[in-house]
Amino acid sequence: MSISQVQLKILVVDDSLVKRRMAKGFLERAGHTVIEAEHTDDGLAKLKEHRDIGLVVVDFQMPNEHGGNGGRFARKALCSYPWIQLILHSTNVGTNDGELEKFRSLFHRQTSQAANLPKLVEELSVA
Repeated sequence: MSISQVQLKILVVDDSLVKRRMAKGFLERAGHTVIEAEHTDDGLAKLKEHRDIGLVVVDFQMPNEHGGNGGRFARKALCSYPWIQLILHSTNVGTNDGELEKFRSLFHRQTSQAANLPKLVEELSVA
């Protein structure tokens, strides 16, 4: 089986409908099944509901009233579901954001561009 044939169930967690739909479009065109969550609590509920999710794409900055930022989500997700891999999809990726630095090591890959997601997923499938 070639790497391009590896199909995953991927959860995309982002408070921005536009960013979620962009990520979903790129990932579905690459052959993956995508589930969407609009905030971190919703994302954790989807992980519990869909135990076959293998990878999560998460934004870093999301409204605190919906369960905090992507870093805290990553920590909670990895504690309960240690087999999942995480991709940080955020405009903050290239910055020295102090809050992001606390959590950066939890993410397996990072990008600020939705178009890069299929390539990153493929890299993680090989690893």
